[in-house]
Amino acid sequence: MYKLVICDDEGKISLVPFIRDEVTIGRKAGNAIRLTDRNVSRYHARLFRDQSDNFFVVSLSRAARTKVENRDVGLDPHPVQPGEQIYIGDYKISFRDDAISHAPKKDPDAVKVTEKIGKVLPVARLIMLQGPTPGREYPLEANLYVIGRSTEANLNIDDASISRAHARMDGDDNRWTISDLDSINGIQVNGSKKDDYLLKSGDIIELGTVHFRFVSAGEPYTWHPPKPQKSSGAAGRERNLRPLWLTLAALLLLALFLTLHFYIRPARRQAMALADTTERLSQAKRLLDNGRHAMSELNWEEASRLFAQAQMLQPTDETAKDLKKKANMEVVAHAALSASLEAEALLNWQGAIDEMVKVPPTSYYYDLERTRKLADKLCEDLLYKADFMITSESPGAREVLDQLGAVPEISDGCRAHRNRLLDILHSAEP
Repeated sequence: MYKLVICDDEGKISLVPFIRDEVTIGRKAGNAIRLTDRNVSRYHARLFRDQSDNFFVVSLSRAARTKVENRDVGLDPHPVQPGEQIYIGDYKISFRDDAISHAPKKDPDAVKVTEKIGKVLPVARLIMLQGPTPGREYPLEANLYVIGRSTEANLNIDDASISRAHARMDGDDNRWTISDLDSINGIQVNGSKKDDYLLKSGDIIELGTVHFRFVSAGEPYTWHPPKPQKSSGAAGRERNLRPLWLTLAALLLLALFLTLHFYIRPARRQAMALADTTERLSQAKRLLDNGRHAMSELNWEEASRLFAQAQMLQPTDETAKDLKKKANMEVVAHAALSASLEAEALLNWQGAIDEMVKVPPTSYYYDLERTRKLADKLCEDLLYKADFMITSESPGAREVLDQLGAVPEISDGCRAHRNRLLDILHSAEP
């Protein structure tokens, strides 16, 4: 049976059986798979399979993007292979045949131990080398594991250096991949930082201060606790050499102090400051990229929030400052356009124009043609009103024509008609 594996931005995993030939994915109720984040469209994508069990995905939204790995998905069917990631908003979705996870599990205790070779298991495993329980083994018998401190993680490690959802492990037969879930301390494999990595037997995985050894299925390995070092030497000789050892120890401590004071501690502080600066730059770049993506989806409030966070990380960077200013301008402009549309629906042409003039010319919502059409509507009403007052010799016609003179973007015809009525008023005055 095929299953959909849905992972949100906090690392929470949901498994959904794929029992239909077609499912729709979106934020609105009625979709087969409902994803509630606001960066998911109401009807976002459609996933289906043909009679040969080939899977395809189609985008249903023009505003929001759907991607397979790093490839954009359009309105035409896009093939998806098992294990490939489908990106919808902040969600990662993949599908897999879970027949392997429902097969009878092999007894991990029924293992083969060959003298001077080590323990052999029929499944891959993680062995804790350093952490809360050194030597503990974790047989990898399912297809998917989330490693974390949260009780919802199916490979739970109770250690303060582990994030609640720290890493994800995907397995297919004996191929296992480990991926970082935006954890605080990240992942290191054999001493190098990794985001995604295909594991090999013998790799050392570091998650914070917890270290594991990855052992492939069928590979022999038995963990042994490190042996304490033995001390040797005769007691009488030790007593005779004690003054000399004390002198040497004092000299070593002095040398160590001088080294720490004049070199190691400043160098360490410099390295820590450099690492902190690099991390801040990386976080700021990620926030700027996310903010630009929010702007492309016209989500100005979210973009402004992200740019403000980036500016806090890099106060001297003009890019974050300018982008935040642009996003804030569009927030105001969008509110003005919405108010103008409401006034227009009530035939309040003056109110609609007053809101439209609040939209700057550099805004996405600036619409000069619409402002001119609203001005024509207001001109028509005011000219009719002034003409009626002049014909019926009612007072107030000049005030109406003065109000019309203050309307922006009036047409030449409107201005000419207004001037004719002003001439009529002037000739009628004593």
